[in-house]
Formats: sequence, C-alpha cells, structure tokens
Amino acid sequence: MSYYMLLLLLTFALFGMSATYFARFIYCYWVKREVRPIYIWRAGGCALLIVLISFVGQLFV
Repeated sequence: MSYYMLLLLLTFALFGMSATYFARFIYCYWVKREVRPIYIWRAGGCALLIVLISFVGQLFV
C-alpha cells in the first residue's frame, strides 16, 4: 500500500513540475518575447515520466 501512495505522490509532483515548466515557457514567450524550447522539452520529459510511472504502477500494484 505504501508503494502505491509513493507512486501517486511522485505522479502528482511530476504533474506540478510539468505545469511549472509550461507556465515558464508561456511567460518567456508572452512577457519577455523570447522562445526557450528547453522548458517544453522538460515539460515533455515530465509527461513521459508520468506515463511510464502510471504504466509500471498498473503492472505491479
């Protein structure tokens, strides 16, 4: 049971990180008028980790 809660905590933390990176990209694009694609790559990486953790969690929990 504790592994399941840890996976949920990690998943929600990754959702927050992904949203933060996307918000940083939007801020840089709209306010600073510069494009930093590193934020999109990091948000995509977080989304990929969310999918992988969810898949592994469904297999073993």
